Amino acid sequence: GVYANAVVTTGNGSGTLFTGNDLNTAGANSIRLVGLYAQGVDGVTISNNNIANMSNSLAESPRAIWLATGTNSGTVSQNNISTLASTNTGAFAVAGIYVTPGSGATAITVNGNTISGLTNAGTGTTFGGIITTSPNTNVTNNTISNLTQNGASSSIGAYGIVQSGSSNATISGNTISGILSTTSATASGINIQGASTGVNIFRNSISNIKNTNTTGWGAQGIYLGSTSTTANTNVYNNLVYDVAADGFNGITATDNGYGIMVQSGGGYNIRFNSVNMNTDQPDIVGRPAAINISSSITTAASLDIRDNIFANTQTTGNRYAIVSGAANTVFSNINYNDYYSTGLVGYNGTTEYTNLAAWQAASAQDANSVAVNPQFTTPTNLNLLAASPLFGSGVTIAGITTDFVN
Repeated sequence: GVYANAVVTTGNGSGTLFTGNDLNTAGANSIRLVGLYAQGVDGVTISNNNIANMSNSLAESPRAIWLATGTNSGTVSQNNISTLASTNTGAFAVAGIYVTPGSGATAITVNGNTISGLTNAGTGTTFGGIITTSPNTNVTNNTISNLTQNGASSSIGAYGIVQSGSSNATISGNTISGILSTTSATASGINIQGASTGVNIFRNSISNIKNTNTTGWGAQGIYLGSTSTTANTNVYNNLVYDVAADGFNGITATDNGYGIMVQSGGGYNIRFNSVNMNTDQPDIVGRPAAINISSSITTAASLDIRDNIFANTQTTGNRYAIVSGAANTVFSNINYNDYYSTGLVGYNGTTEYTNLAAWQAASAQDANSVAVNPQFTTPTNLNLLAASPLFGSGVTIAGITTDFVN
């Protein structure tokens, strides 16, 4: 591909522009390893490039765009990335946009890119549409679709967007769909991991997140797995629907489909999200839910969960609006939510909560929550019909003045 490799110095390479490149030749003349690479280029712009059909004939991990060490500021925008595959079954993985400048990153924007048709057979941990490990990184208004993970390892994943060890970061306005795992790897639309703090996740549309492995593994719309118990992460105004796995009689992240999975850490504010679990899981012993709070969440008063619609409209098997293996002391505030299920309201791993009153007793809060059909426009259009009973049933929260559509 095209490489820019500079000495890491503040401002070195500022103004460097990669634009208008068409790197999509297939066959013997295809590029390999990296399409566009910037290292130590502080202030690079990578825009309006077309990257596809990269070779993976050797043992390597194809990456379309890579902001590497010392590229502490820059913009990646309006690029089209498609048809990248890794057929190697070793520790390799495909990445659309890979952002790893280090802890010195000051201002990185990944905006308006289209990424589709990525397929992976390896067991590397970095298979995804957009992967970032840097602070001060904003991932906005990208479209990511049709990623397939065939690599067989429970320690890897298929990610639309993953931020690992990020701080002061934003994930907003993205449309993520068609994230599929056929193996024990977990599929996630948005995945937060490592010591991530200060991440804002809002106004994303996440759908068709699936795991089809018939032995029962996991899929999540949004996965919150920071190692920090003071993550100060805000998750609001997101739409999540059509998330499913095969089904397994358990409630860990690797067992079923969950709209939002709160796996580890704490300091999460989860507000004004609409989740609809509308796709049946094949195995009826599974325990899918619109939100799952893991027993690994133990820090007192570390979750604020308000003004959400948690709907499970599946038609077969066990199904819940909420699953929580955590003690109710982890909630600083949990209220004004809609827990609607065509099955039961909730489950904690041993006890099922058949109705709202039972869940309210278990949470020791939720006095103003309801369990009513939200009346979505369609299963995949989560705007409310005019007759919805949820209008006027929430509470205003300072700092959130718009919803998903306005």
